[in-house]
Amino acid sequence: MAAHGNVSRSIRTSKAFRTLAARLRPRLVLRSIALLGLVSLAAYLSGVVGFGVASEPPRAAGVLASGQTVPWLPLQPDLHAKVTSKVLAQAERVAFGTKHSGHIPRIIHQQWRSANLPSNFATMSATFRAVDTYAHLLWTDADLSDFVRKYHPTIHALYLSLPKPILRADLARYLLLLTFGGLYSDLDTILLRHPDRWADQHAAAARLIVGVEVDTTRPDWPDWYARSLQFCQWTIASARGHRVLHRTASMAVAMLREALAQTETDSANAESISTASDAALATGPPDVDTLETTGPGTWTDAIFAELLTHNVGPDNLRKLEHATLVGDIVILPITGFSPGVGTMGAKGISDPEARVHHLFEGSWKKDKDGKE
Repeated sequence: MAAHGNVSRSIRTSKAFRTLAARLRPRLVLRSIALLGLVSLAAYLSGVVGFGVASEPPRAAGVLASGQTVPWLPLQPDLHAKVTSKVLAQAERVAFGTKHSGHIPRIIHQQWRSANLPSNFATMSATFRAVDTYAHLLWTDADLSDFVRKYHPTIHALYLSLPKPILRADLARYLLLLTFGGLYSDLDTILLRHPDRWADQHAAAARLIVGVEVDTTRPDWPDWYARSLQFCQWTIASARGHRVLHRTASMAVAMLREALAQTETDSANAESISTASDAALATGPPDVDTLETTGPGTWTDAIFAELLTHNVGPDNLRKLEHATLVGDIVILPITGFSPGVGTMGAKGISDPEARVHHLFEGSWKKDKDGKE
């Protein structure tokens, strides 16, 4: 537990969020993990409906340092929602066309603003489209709005209101995998190994496949990373309804709501501002720490909340060389999804352990007009 406490330190990238994060983060992970330790995982496997998780998950998804209990994100789709997305219809046919087996379905999810991909992304995406045994789905902003409206209606307004494209992109990947399962990969990735072989000898047990992104003990790691042992979120494979995806989405939504509420409070209290519109002009868009709400900080915390129920913490996963199974989670070494980075023991893209090559295009840092 002490090791995980050290992992809880994080990058602080924004002044507005720094004060809030300082209050929330140190105890958030520890409380969440302690809470999870009281939960019988068998409860997740009973009453399986809809998404493949319990209709009423046990206890709570976590507890914020402020004392707020984080509810599990409701998994109650609005089947009467008026949506027109053809991609959504295809996802439903593929994901729900056969009986839910609990395994990772053969679906590849990717997302972009529109159906017209830039040439570099189209070339990289083609490596995934070439896997003819998998359905490939390219979700546009409009498709994702329809998807959230229908399958997660309680957060549709929040989703649309998020001030940064990356916040929506992060949240969308968790929700897609939670709802449909499959494989998600960012568009600046190149497929190197057939997905059926990602889990190696653990394929039959795998319900979630994640890869190490950061493995360092250098003293200045908080200046560069969210966690010293961190999992990447540019590529994830998951069965539908996996509890780690459910926990991640629930925690992300709770922290987004709290961060945005704090921003509104700060704006309301700003001096010399007479109207709400003036406040918006004066403060600019809400300043939300991506790494600690929807990014790798929250993602890594949610994974470790599960791993620690198997007595596996960060120090147990350092310097991995091969795929490791913990419960139903397959953990890949840094070379799995981060080959060729030239640091932290990552090997080259031609190494047998390499599954996906990430080119770090950084499009998430830009808005819809391409500005930083």
